[in-house]
Amino acid sequence: MRIILKRDQLKFVINHAIDEYPKEACGIFGGNTKEDKFIIEKVYKVKNASLAPYNSYLIDPLDELYVFRDIEKNGLKILGVYHSHPEKGVEPSLDDINHMLKDIFYLILAIKLKDNLFLDIKSYIWNNSILNEITIVVI
Repeated sequence: MRIILKRDQLKFVINHAIDEYPKEACGIFGGNTKEDKFIIEKVYKVKNASLAPYNSYLIDPLDELYVFRDIEKNGLKILGVYHSHPEKGVEPSLDDINHMLKDIFYLILAIKLKDNLFLDIKSYIWNNSILNEITIVVI
């Protein structure tokens, strides 16, 4: 599997993570699948409703409802979720893994701003109790 992400979509996700820093930013990817590709059509920025937003994320239920309706209206599918890890790495936390749903991908953006800007991005999918890394292709 591969994720096909446009450069401006990636910039949108990065800017969202920077704007929310030092809290975790989160969002949803809408699009379609073709062969072995997740093709991103739309990126939705959502509010992090976690009670501990510096260490975790929880997609705001009202934002989630809006996204689901918009995705359905536009004939898209929910393909994945993104969130940032401020001052941490791109490996999913145990909490991240415990909340992963099957067949959608999870993009994690590590962002470190204290000394110099540092970004790292990885994406994962949970299938059959196995966490697999997915290639991100930026076009």
